[in-house]
Amino acid sequence: VLTGQLARMERALGQFMLDLHTTEHGYEEVQPPLMVRDEVLFGTGQLPKFEGDLFFTPHGDGRLGLIPTAEVSLTNLVREEITAHEKLPLRFT
Repeated sequence: VLTGQLARMERALGQFMLDLHTTEHGYEEVQPPLMVRDEVLFGTGQLPKFEGDLFFTPHGDGRLGLIPTAEVSLTNLVREEITAHEKLPLRFT
């Protein structure tokens, strides 16, 4: 557990890297959702294979699942799209 000056230094280092990647290297800053619908998990291959390993909570008429990695949310940013090769690579941080 970092506290005091070390905690502030870690936060500052993270902010520095975000700023560096977004301003100088063309990355887009994204805060992906941590909980997603079943169709998002199906689209990235998490369901049905890993259903027993995931955590869910009821939501409306369905449920939301806790993502295992940020790729689940990030992949769905371009779901059902054909991305032109000129736009590649997509850079998210």
